[in-house]
Amino acid sequence: MINEKEARPFIPGIFINLTDYCNFSCQYCPPYGENLCKGLDQYDEDAVLNIIDLAKKYKIKQVRFTGGEPLLEPKRLQVFLDACGDSFERLVLNTNGSLLEHNFDWLKKYKNQIVLKISLDTLDENHFNELTKTNDFHKVFANLLLAISEQFNIELNAVLYNQNFEEVRDLIDFTVENKINLKFLTTSNFYGNVTFEKLNIDVNRLIDYLQERSKYISNEKLVGERGAPMIVFRIDKSKITIFDSLIRNSFTPLKCYFACCETQCSQYPCNYGAFSIGISTDGIMSICRGRKDFGEKIFFNSPDEIEKKFVRQLEQFQSCFSINVNTI
Repeated sequence: MINEKEARPFIPGIFINLTDYCNFSCQYCPPYGENLCKGLDQYDEDAVLNIIDLAKKYKIKQVRFTGGEPLLEPKRLQVFLDACGDSFERLVLNTNGSLLEHNFDWLKKYKNQIVLKISLDTLDENHFNELTKTNDFHKVFANLLLAISEQFNIELNAVLYNQNFEEVRDLIDFTVENKINLKFLTTSNFYGNVTFEKLNIDVNRLIDYLQERSKYISNEKLVGERGAPMIVFRIDKSKITIFDSLIRNSFTPLKCYFACCETQCSQYPCNYGAFSIGISTDGIMSICRGRKDFGEKIFFNSPDEIEKKFVRQLEQFQSCFSINVNTI
Protein backbone atom coordinates (compact mmCIF):
# COMPACT_ATOMS: atom_id res chain seq x y z
CA MET A 1 0.00 0.00 0.00
CA ILE A 2 1.34 3.42 -0.99
CA ASN A 3 1.33 5.96 1.85
CA GLU A 4 3.72 8.45 0.30
CA LYS A 5 3.99 9.73 -3.25
CA GLU A 6 5.38 7.20 -5.69
CA ALA A 7 6.47 8.13 -9.22
CA ARG A 8 4.08 6.55 -11.73
CA PRO A 9 4.69 7.62 -15.35
CA PHE A 10 2.39 6.03 -17.93
CA ILE A 11 0.91 6.41 -21.41
CA PRO A 12 -2.63 7.79 -21.18
CA GLY A 13 -5.77 6.86 -23.06
CA ILE A 14 -7.70 9.27 -25.24
CA PHE A 15 -11.33 10.21 -24.72
CA ILE A 16 -13.22 12.10 -27.39
CA ASN A 17 -16.43 14.02 -26.75
CA LEU A 18 -18.63 13.88 -29.85
CA THR A 19 -21.31 16.22 -28.52
CA ASP A 20 -22.30 18.10 -25.39
CA TYR A 21 -26.01 17.25 -25.91
CA CYS A 22 -27.80 14.37 -24.23
CA ASN A 23 -31.37 13.12 -24.41
CA PHE A 24 -31.22 12.12 -20.72
CA SER A 25 -30.89 14.34 -17.66
CA CYS A 26 -29.38 12.00 -15.09
CA GLN A 27 -29.40 13.43 -11.59
CA TYR A 28 -25.70 12.81 -10.96
CA CYS A 29 -24.41 14.13 -14.32
CA PRO A 30 -22.94 17.62 -14.77
CA PRO A 31 -24.26 20.05 -17.39
CA TYR A 32 -23.00 19.12 -20.88
CA GLY A 33 -21.88 15.68 -19.71
CA GLU A 34 -18.17 14.90 -19.59
CA ASN A 35 -17.45 18.09 -21.57
CA LEU A 36 -18.36 20.17 -18.52
CA CYS A 37 -18.92 23.06 -20.94
CA LYS A 38 -20.87 24.17 -23.99
CA GLY A 39 -19.29 23.18 -27.29
CA LEU A 40 -18.46 25.34 -30.27
CA ASP A 41 -21.05 25.91 -32.98
CA GLN A 42 -18.75 24.16 -35.47
CA TYR A 43 -17.07 20.86 -34.63
CA ASP A 44 -13.66 20.23 -36.23
CA GLU A 45 -13.66 16.56 -37.25
CA ASP A 46 -10.32 16.95 -39.04
CA ALA A 47 -8.61 17.95 -35.81
CA VAL A 48 -9.99 14.87 -34.06
CA LEU A 49 -8.91 12.65 -36.95
CA ASN A 50 -5.41 14.09 -36.51
CA ILE A 51 -5.55 13.14 -32.82
CA ILE A 52 -6.56 9.57 -33.72
CA ASP A 53 -3.59 9.35 -36.12
CA LEU A 54 -1.30 10.69 -33.38
CA ALA A 55 -2.70 8.19 -30.90
CA LYS A 56 -1.62 5.45 -33.29
CA LYS A 57 1.80 7.03 -33.82
CA TYR A 58 2.49 7.40 -30.08
CA LYS A 59 1.24 3.90 -29.16
CA ILE A 60 -1.88 4.88 -27.23
CA LYS A 61 -3.75 1.73 -26.17
CA GLN A 62 -7.31 2.97 -25.61
CA VAL A 63 -9.70 5.44 -27.24
CA ARG A 64 -13.10 6.17 -25.70
CA PHE A 65 -16.01 7.99 -27.38
CA THR A 66 -18.42 9.81 -25.12
CA GLY A 67 -20.59 12.90 -24.83
CA GLY A 68 -23.26 13.95 -24.02
CA GLU A 69 -24.78 11.05 -25.89
CA PRO A 70 -22.44 10.14 -28.79
CA LEU A 71 -25.15 8.35 -30.77
CA LEU A 72 -26.76 11.74 -31.30
CA GLU A 73 -23.90 12.18 -33.80
CA PRO A 74 -23.86 8.78 -35.58
CA LYS A 75 -22.19 9.98 -38.79
CA ARG A 76 -19.38 11.61 -36.85
CA LEU A 77 -18.96 8.46 -34.78
CA GLN A 78 -18.74 6.28 -37.89
CA VAL A 79 -16.00 8.50 -39.33
CA PHE A 80 -13.97 8.21 -36.14
CA LEU A 81 -14.48 4.46 -35.74
CA ASP A 82 -13.36 3.94 -39.32
CA ALA A 83 -10.25 6.00 -38.59
CA CYS A 84 -9.48 3.91 -35.49
CA GLY A 85 -9.82 0.59 -37.30
CA ASP A 86 -8.19 -2.16 -35.25
CA SER A 87 -5.22 -0.05 -34.14
CA PHE A 88 -6.10 0.09 -30.44
CA GLU A 89 -6.16 -2.50 -27.69
CA ARG A 90 -9.49 -1.16 -26.44
CA LEU A 91 -12.07 0.99 -28.22
CA VAL A 92 -14.99 2.10 -26.02
CA LEU A 93 -18.35 3.66 -26.86
CA ASN A 94 -20.15 5.21 -23.87
CA THR A 95 -23.91 5.38 -24.41
CA ASN A 96 -27.14 5.54 -22.44
CA GLY A 97 -28.47 2.87 -24.80
CA SER A 98 -31.65 4.66 -25.82
CA LEU A 99 -30.60 5.20 -29.46
CA LEU A 100 -29.03 1.83 -30.15
CA GLU A 101 -32.06 0.48 -32.03
CA HIS A 102 -31.60 3.14 -34.74
CA ASN A 103 -27.89 2.39 -35.10
CA PHE A 104 -27.50 -1.38 -34.78
CA ASP A 105 -27.30 -1.97 -38.53
CA TRP A 106 -24.12 0.06 -38.98
CA LEU A 107 -22.69 -0.60 -35.48
CA LYS A 108 -22.56 -4.34 -36.25
CA LYS A 109 -19.63 -3.60 -38.54
CA TYR A 110 -17.58 -2.61 -35.49
CA LYS A 111 -18.83 -5.10 -32.90
CA ASN A 112 -15.54 -7.00 -32.82
CA GLN A 113 -13.65 -3.74 -32.20
CA ILE A 114 -15.72 -1.84 -29.65
CA VAL A 115 -16.84 -2.24 -26.07
CA LEU A 116 -20.40 -0.99 -25.70
CA LYS A 117 -20.37 0.70 -22.30
CA ILE A 118 -24.06 1.12 -21.53
CA SER A 119 -25.24 3.16 -18.55
CA LEU A 120 -27.76 1.22 -16.47
CA ASP A 121 -27.97 1.98 -12.76
CA THR A 122 -31.02 -0.11 -11.91
CA LEU A 123 -33.48 -2.61 -13.35
CA ASP A 124 -36.32 -0.98 -11.46
CA GLU A 125 -38.35 0.87 -14.11
CA ASN A 126 -39.70 3.60 -11.85
CA HIS A 127 -36.33 4.29 -10.27
CA PHE A 128 -34.58 4.31 -13.67
CA ASN A 129 -37.04 6.83 -15.06
CA GLU A 130 -36.70 8.96 -11.94
CA LEU A 131 -32.88 8.94 -12.14
CA THR A 132 -32.75 9.75 -15.88
CA LYS A 133 -35.81 12.05 -15.98
CA THR A 134 -37.18 10.01 -18.91
CA ASN A 135 -39.69 7.26 -19.57
CA ASP A 136 -37.18 5.23 -21.55
CA PHE A 137 -36.48 2.23 -19.36
CA HIS A 138 -38.21 -0.27 -21.66
CA LYS A 139 -36.44 1.15 -24.71
CA VAL A 140 -33.00 0.95 -23.08
CA PHE A 141 -33.60 -2.53 -21.70
CA ALA A 142 -34.86 -3.85 -25.04
CA ASN A 143 -31.82 -2.37 -26.80
CA LEU A 144 -29.53 -3.96 -24.22
CA LEU A 145 -31.11 -7.38 -24.78
CA LEU A 146 -30.72 -6.95 -28.54
CA ALA A 147 -27.04 -6.00 -28.12
CA ILE A 148 -26.54 -9.13 -26.03
CA SER A 149 -28.26 -11.29 -28.67
CA GLU A 150 -26.02 -9.70 -31.34
CA GLN A 151 -22.99 -10.70 -29.21
CA PHE A 152 -21.56 -7.24 -28.71
CA ASN A 153 -18.86 -6.88 -26.07
CA ILE A 154 -20.87 -5.15 -23.33
CA GLU A 155 -19.98 -3.52 -20.05
CA LEU A 156 -22.72 -1.95 -17.95
CA ASN A 157 -21.86 1.26 -16.10
CA ALA A 158 -23.80 1.58 -12.85
CA VAL A 159 -23.45 4.64 -10.64
CA LEU A 160 -24.04 3.85 -6.97
CA TYR A 161 -26.29 6.80 -6.32
CA ASN A 162 -29.30 6.02 -4.13
CA GLN A 163 -30.19 2.44 -5.07
CA ASN A 164 -31.12 -0.09 -2.43
CA PHE A 165 -29.19 -3.31 -2.08
CA GLU A 166 -31.87 -5.40 -3.79
CA GLU A 167 -31.60 -3.26 -6.94
CA VAL A 168 -27.82 -3.69 -7.01
CA ARG A 169 -28.10 -7.44 -6.44
CA ASP A 170 -30.62 -7.75 -9.29
CA LEU A 171 -28.20 -5.92 -11.58
CA ILE A 172 -25.39 -8.31 -10.63
CA ASP A 173 -27.64 -11.33 -11.23
CA PHE A 174 -28.64 -9.99 -14.66
CA THR A 175 -24.99 -9.39 -15.55
CA VAL A 176 -23.88 -12.88 -14.58
CA GLU A 177 -26.87 -14.55 -16.24
CA ASN A 178 -26.12 -12.79 -19.53
CA LYS A 179 -22.32 -13.21 -19.37
CA ILE A 180 -21.55 -9.49 -19.68
CA ASN A 181 -19.43 -7.19 -17.50
CA LEU A 182 -20.44 -4.57 -14.96
CA LYS A 183 -18.65 -1.60 -13.43
CA PHE A 184 -19.91 0.12 -10.28
CA LEU A 185 -18.86 3.72 -9.73
CA THR A 186 -19.55 5.98 -6.79
CA THR A 187 -20.75 9.48 -7.63
CA SER A 188 -18.26 12.21 -8.46
CA ASN A 189 -18.55 15.95 -7.89
CA PHE A 190 -17.05 16.47 -11.39
CA TYR A 191 -14.62 19.14 -10.21
CA GLY A 192 -17.29 20.94 -8.20
CA ASN A 193 -19.96 20.84 -10.93
CA VAL A 194 -22.26 18.35 -9.17
CA THR A 195 -23.54 18.16 -5.62
CA PHE A 196 -24.36 14.56 -4.75
CA GLU A 197 -26.14 12.84 -1.93
CA LYS A 198 -24.59 10.45 0.54
CA LEU A 199 -24.63 6.86 -0.73
CA ASN A 200 -27.77 4.96 0.18
CA ILE A 201 -25.96 1.63 -0.10
CA ASP A 202 -23.30 0.17 2.15
CA VAL A 203 -20.36 -0.54 -0.15
CA ASN A 204 -18.89 -2.86 2.48
CA ARG A 205 -22.01 -4.98 2.19
CA LEU A 206 -21.70 -4.97 -1.61
CA ILE A 207 -18.06 -6.07 -1.42
CA ASP A 208 -18.90 -8.83 1.08
CA TYR A 209 -21.66 -10.07 -1.22
CA LEU A 210 -19.37 -10.13 -4.24
CA GLN A 211 -16.65 -11.89 -2.28
CA GLU A 212 -19.10 -14.63 -1.34
CA ARG A 213 -20.00 -15.20 -5.02
CA SER A 214 -16.63 -14.59 -6.63
CA LYS A 215 -14.14 -17.19 -7.80
CA TYR A 216 -11.34 -14.67 -8.23
CA ILE A 217 -10.64 -11.23 -6.80
CA SER A 218 -7.95 -8.83 -7.92
CA ASN A 219 -6.95 -5.20 -8.29
CA GLU A 220 -6.71 -3.94 -11.86
CA LYS A 221 -5.86 -0.66 -13.56
CA LEU A 222 -7.26 0.62 -16.81
CA VAL A 223 -5.75 -0.65 -20.06
CA GLY A 224 -2.17 0.61 -20.29
CA GLU A 225 -1.68 0.51 -16.50
CA ARG A 226 -3.49 3.84 -16.19
CA GLY A 227 -5.13 5.53 -13.28
CA ALA A 228 -6.20 3.97 -9.99
CA PRO A 229 -6.42 0.24 -9.24
CA MET A 230 -10.03 -0.94 -9.11
CA ILE A 231 -11.49 -3.87 -7.18
CA VAL A 232 -12.37 -6.68 -9.59
CA PHE A 233 -14.51 -9.76 -8.93
CA ARG A 234 -14.96 -12.59 -11.42
CA ILE A 235 -18.21 -14.54 -11.29
CA ASP A 236 -18.57 -17.23 -13.97
CA LYS A 237 -18.02 -15.40 -17.30
CA SER A 238 -18.58 -11.90 -15.88
CA LYS A 239 -16.21 -9.31 -14.47
CA ILE A 240 -17.63 -7.03 -11.77
CA THR A 241 -15.53 -3.93 -11.07
CA ILE A 242 -15.80 -1.27 -8.37
CA PHE A 243 -14.20 2.17 -8.68
CA ASP A 244 -14.69 4.47 -5.71
CA SER A 245 -14.08 8.09 -6.67
CA LEU A 246 -14.43 9.32 -3.10
CA ILE A 247 -11.38 10.91 -1.51
CA ARG A 248 -12.08 10.24 2.15
CA ASN A 249 -12.40 6.59 3.25
CA SER A 250 -12.20 5.40 -0.35
CA PHE A 251 -12.34 1.68 -1.15
CA THR A 252 -9.95 2.29 -4.08
CA PRO A 253 -7.66 4.92 -2.52
CA LEU A 254 -4.61 4.70 -4.79
CA LYS A 255 -5.07 7.53 -7.27
CA CYS A 256 -2.72 9.07 -9.80
CA TYR A 257 -2.02 12.78 -10.26
CA PHE A 258 0.20 15.14 -12.25
CA ALA A 259 3.13 16.99 -10.72
CA CYS A 260 1.22 20.24 -11.33
CA CYS A 261 -1.88 19.04 -9.43
CA GLU A 262 -0.36 19.40 -5.97
CA THR A 263 1.04 22.88 -6.55
CA GLN A 264 -1.39 24.43 -9.04
CA CYS A 265 -4.87 23.08 -8.29
CA SER A 266 -7.15 24.00 -5.40
CA GLN A 267 -9.15 20.79 -5.97
CA TYR A 268 -6.20 18.45 -5.36
CA PRO A 269 -6.77 15.62 -4.60
CA CYS A 270 -9.76 15.38 -6.97
CA ASN A 271 -12.01 12.39 -7.62
CA TYR A 272 -10.33 11.07 -10.75
CA GLY A 273 -6.81 12.41 -11.18
CA ALA A 274 -4.69 11.50 -14.20
CA PHE A 275 -5.68 8.85 -16.71
CA SER A 276 -6.49 10.26 -20.18
CA ILE A 277 -6.12 13.13 -22.62
CA GLY A 278 -9.53 14.53 -23.47
CA ILE A 279 -10.80 16.36 -26.53
CA SER A 280 -13.98 18.26 -25.72
CA THR A 281 -16.45 19.94 -28.04
CA ASP A 282 -15.10 23.40 -27.22
CA GLY A 283 -11.98 22.41 -29.15
CA ILE A 284 -9.73 22.03 -26.10
CA MET A 285 -7.36 19.08 -25.69
CA SER A 286 -6.45 18.72 -22.03
CA ILE A 287 -4.90 16.33 -19.53
CA CYS A 288 -7.67 17.32 -17.10
CA ARG A 289 -11.39 17.77 -17.76
CA GLY A 290 -11.70 20.13 -14.81
CA ARG A 291 -8.79 22.40 -15.74
CA LYS A 292 -9.15 23.66 -19.29
CA ASP A 293 -6.27 26.05 -18.58
CA PHE A 294 -4.02 22.98 -18.48
CA GLY A 295 -5.07 22.26 -22.07
CA GLU A 296 -4.62 23.76 -25.53
CA LYS A 297 -6.96 24.61 -28.41
CA ILE A 298 -6.69 22.22 -31.35
CA PHE A 299 -9.80 22.89 -33.45
CA PHE A 300 -8.92 24.53 -36.76
CA ASN A 301 -5.17 24.15 -36.15
CA SER A 302 -2.73 22.68 -38.65
CA PRO A 303 -1.61 19.04 -38.24
CA ASP A 304 1.89 20.21 -37.23
CA GLU A 305 0.49 22.52 -34.55
CA ILE A 306 -1.78 19.77 -33.23
CA GLU A 307 1.12 17.31 -32.98
CA LYS A 308 3.26 19.77 -31.02
CA LYS A 309 0.41 20.33 -28.59
CA PHE A 310 -0.33 16.61 -28.34
CA VAL A 311 3.30 15.85 -27.48
CA ARG A 312 3.30 18.55 -24.78
CA GLN A 313 0.17 17.03 -23.25
CA LEU A 314 1.61 13.51 -23.49
CA GLU A 315 4.80 14.55 -21.71
CA GLN A 316 2.80 15.56 -18.63
CA PHE A 317 2.10 11.89 -17.94
CA GLN A 318 5.79 11.23 -17.41
CA SER A 319 5.75 13.19 -14.15
CA CYS A 320 2.71 11.50 -12.60
CA PHE A 321 2.67 10.05 -9.10
CA SER A 322 0.40 7.71 -7.16
CA ILE A 323 -0.73 8.37 -3.60
CA ASN A 324 -3.13 6.85 -1.09
CA VAL A 325 -5.74 9.62 -0.83
CA ASN A 326 -7.04 8.25 2.45
CA THR A 327 -3.79 9.39 4.05
CA ILE A 328 -3.81 12.97 2.71
